[in-house]
Amino acid sequence: MSNGEAVAVRISGSTATGQTEDFVQGDLVVRHSLAVRVMHWWVTLFFILAFLSGSALFSARFFFLTNLFGGGYATRQVHPWFSILFISGFIFLFLRWVKQMAWAASDTNWIGNFNRYMRYEEIPDTGKFNAGQKLFFWAASLGGLALLLTGVVIWFPTSFPLWLRFISYPLHETVFILFAIAVIYHFYISVLALGGTLRAMTRGTVTRTWAITHHARWYEEIRRK
Repeated sequence: MSNGEAVAVRISGSTATGQTEDFVQGDLVVRHSLAVRVMHWWVTLFFILAFLSGSALFSARFFFLTNLFGGGYATRQVHPWFSILFISGFIFLFLRWVKQMAWAASDTNWIGNFNRYMRYEEIPDTGKFNAGQKLFFWAASLGGLALLLTGVVIWFPTSFPLWLRFISYPLHETVFILFAIAVIYHFYISVLALGGTLRAMTRGTVTRTWAITHHARWYEEIRRK
């Protein structure tokens, strides 16, 4: 790619052929399109708002968080809408990534070499998404679905039978806690543990070294295009 083409890519966010991700741009590799990054931060924002408002409703110890939303009644009203906005963004990402999240034999091999991944060593046969990212994707998808379904029951309790309400409340709270733990771990891996990862969701690019080290097969596939 020439210097002129690289400048055009930085301005438009895509190549001359309309490709918005998965291509080499000078010394960098474009990993995520602008649309994906915007939706990722949309999901992040509304997850945080849903988490804070949900925590305030979950336990009296966190009731002070209702001050962020105008009091207890207001918190109860806005929490479902924060959740719906979170789910709407997640649906976009799910549809964008679901085909790439199919499990392969190489993913099983990646799990067996997880210690190498944490030591910043190359695991050659790794596509755009590694096994850990795939597991997080499917766990988040199932968790999001469970939160949505149980949340609807809690939002409109009189529209559902009593036994379903009895199931929905503890299930919603349990999934809520597990989801929060998973997101914290996701934050740790992407921001603190592995340098150069966060920029994929801020600038949309990663370095060649990062791509070769963590997603070697993906890098080779796009380099040959």
